[in-house]
Amino acid sequence: MVRPLLLSLVFVLSLAGCHKEPPPPPPKPLAPPAPRRPQATLFDHAMLTGSPARPRPDCSPEALMAAARHVGELEAMATGAYLAPLKGKRAAKDRARSAACPTPEAQLALNEVKGALPGRVSSCMSQDAPLDPEWDMVNSAVIGLSACLDCSRSKDERATRCKWVADQVKRAEQSVKTRAGQ
Repeated sequence: MVRPLLLSLVFVLSLAGCHKEPPPPPPKPLAPPAPRRPQATLFDHAMLTGSPARPRPDCSPEALMAAARHVGELEAMATGAYLAPLKGKRAAKDRARSAACPTPEAQLALNEVKGALPGRVSSCMSQDAPLDPEWDMVNSAVIGLSACLDCSRSKDERATRCKWVADQVKRAEQSVKTRAGQ
């Protein structure tokens, strides 16, 4: 009698030892990263989008005169107007260099026109400010300057466009001086 009891006990203990606990629950999946906020556009209010406010551009008469002078200098670089007429071998070398399009100076001007200059000038347009017409003239000059530097156009067409750019810049500068009473 002891034997069946002992066998039963061994049997029960062996079953208890073989009994496995259920596996732990699978780990929780990580939360997906928070969606990125869309970049603010010109029409978004900074407070509503959670973006820092953009500083207002400097659209003062001094800034306008500086931008107009800069565009005028770029036009002079594009046309080579800043160079004094030379004679002899040097003149022949300069004519050969100016036949290449774009010249190194014009390439510098082209880099400016494709850089931050258009954005800087256009940021002051349509501000409902007294200098809006003058900023529009300078912006038109910047746009015209890109046509002045476009080597796919004929030389006469580029020269005409460059002259127009110079005239626009002079008109804008004169208008600012007239408003300031100078």
